[in-house]
Amino acid sequence: MMDKREIPKKIKTIRNKLGLTQEQLAQKIGVLLSTINEWENNKRKSSPLAIKQIEIHLKETGIEK
Repeated sequence: MMDKREIPKKIKTIRNKLGLTQEQLAQKIGVLLSTINEWENNKRKSSPLAIKQIEIHLKETGIEK
């Protein structure tokens, strides 16, 4: 499981590796654009379910195993 302290940086890194905008990543994992923005800027903490969705997406894209 992803370390919660690393989530803001990790989300931005994931987006950059995938070449996605905040909006596109939000659509892929089923959250609002504002949610991704707030996560990346450490203004909101993500839920365990959202973290799981990100991890699943990472595995599916082959970025992380």
